[in-house]
Amino acid sequence: MYTLRWFLLIPGVVLAWFAIFMLGLVTYAFVEMIFCSTEEMVSNFCINEQIQNWLMVLVHVFVALSAWAVILVAVAIAPRYKNKVLWVTLALGLAVAAYLAYPIDAWSLFAVAAVSGIASAMLIARHVLRTTTSD
Repeated sequence: MYTLRWFLLIPGVVLAWFAIFMLGLVTYAFVEMIFCSTEEMVSNFCINEQIQNWLMVLVHVFVALSAWAVILVAVAIAPRYKNKVLWVTLALGLAVAAYLAYPIDAWSLFAVAAVSGIASAMLIARHVLRTTTSD
């Protein structure tokens, strides 16, 4: 059973990230469809600046949720060494976030991912992992 959980760790983390990503896309499209009138839609893009600002906030919220979900799922799936898995997942997540942010100059999204990931890691290390002794 331990071996299976180790093999499922990376697919589980990727699936957690992808699920939050897809939920974010659906939510974004729904919010844009509900709040942006047809007059403000140009080439299937909402040109209302206020709505665009709220949609950008929504994108940042889902980036924060994805960082949290990835770390939580990694720790939940790992059968042992949960503390090490936690910090390795955080480091790899920060590297992936930087890799994704660099080409499109999305450093505010990287900052949100970093802050959320670090905060999640600290909370999980403090409140969840302090009761385990398998490290």
